Amino acid sequence: DLSAALEENPETFAEDPALASIAEDIGAVEEIATALSSEIDFGVVDPSDIVTEVFTFTNNADDPEAVLTVSSALSGPGFTVSDPLNLGVGESGDVEISFDASLVSDVNGDYSGLLTIYTNDPNNRVTDIDLFASIEDGLDEGSLVVSGAVPANFGSVIVGTSRIREVEITNAGDLALSGDVMVEGDGAFSAEVESFSLAGGEVQVVTVTFTPTLAEAAAGELVITSDDADNPEVVVALSGTGAEAGDQQILVDADGVQIFGDIDGNGTVDFDDFFQFADNFGLASPDPVADFDGNGVVDFDDFFLFADNFGKSGTYVSAG
Repeated sequence: DLSAALEENPETFAEDPALASIAEDIGAVEEIATALSSEIDFGVVDPSDIVTEVFTFTNNADDPEAVLTVSSALSGPGFTVSDPLNLGVGESGDVEISFDASLVSDVNGDYSGLLTIYTNDPNNRVTDIDLFASIEDGLDEGSLVVSGAVPANFGSVIVGTSRIREVEITNAGDLALSGDVMVEGDGAFSAEVESFSLAGGEVQVVTVTFTPTLAEAAAGELVITSDDADNPEVVVALSGTGAEAGDQQILVDADGVQIFGDIDGNGTVDFDDFFQFADNFGLASPDPVADFDGNGVVDFDDFFLFADNFGKSGTYVSAG
């Protein structure tokens, strides 16, 4: 029974020219009360909301036995379409196309899809409709932000000893963020964290250690990868210099006067150094690089030295 086959598989008849020719003789035709368009833009949808467009189909066939069939194929996240229609002569029915924000977990972003409507109307076999919607006031995907010692310059470090720098990984989004941490380059650099999983707003501190074994410059990279689609990888440059015990490097100005306070070893005493100095202030076991006067504690005497040198730049030379 061709009519029954057409009702069950209208898309097959629509896609095959020979079958389409046969289907034309069956006689079912449609009148669309709401004209089909090539695009539906649902606009900005509020979180958890559902917005809907409706197309109404009417069977106006001359043959009293003719049945109008309407089916569809749909792709795209968040979009839905109502069930197929089988309409007798004189009957009408609606096809509802919706965007449901909850189906995409209310995540902010732009969404697109494609709706294909199939009928056994010889004049309207197949209609493709592009679908669009967006969410602006919902949840943000996990967002990778890297701060702290970026880049991480360890300055001059005595061979066989260690110095640390801290890099912070922050999830600035609302949804979970996960990823991996790797150190590449010179083996003198290492990191204590290999992977992370952060809820929205959480922070992972990665302690990077430089332990030179040779009296020479060293370079590497801290590679942070994550499932942040917009920022999947961040590379933090690592650098430092190994020095013999009697060949410690110091920072001096153009007149050869020593400059104190360049904790990150970039040749300038700036706010990055201040934040690291503040982290060591008053600690029982501070980073020796922040103990400018060498008395074993980071105290106000060191602070006054730091303040006197803030903003100065210079060149590293051998202390000997």
